[in-house]
Amino acid sequence: MTCLSAFGMICSKKVGVDPVSSGILKDIVSLTKDSVPNVRFKAVKTLQALAPLVSKATRTDIIVPAVRRLKTDSDDDVAFYAKKALPVITA
Repeated sequence: MTCLSAFGMICSKKVGVDPVSSGILKDIVSLTKDSVPNVRFKAVKTLQALAPLVSKATRTDIIVPAVRRLKTDSDDDVAFYAKKALPVITA
């Protein structure tokens, strides 16, 4: 979970690392399938934070499907955060 926080900070406008070209986005999306629910919901929150920093196509093709899948997660907290994040990501 600390890595997810660091990924979000590294990709922020302050530091300026591109989450797509650096491969970080792919790593964060893969964490949405982690076996630990807290890792999955932190991944959702990180994707929500990164969404404004990537192109609309990247949001549509990569981020939205990962978050949409988690709306029906077996863990209530993961599903809650995914449902909360999706409208923000797609805005």
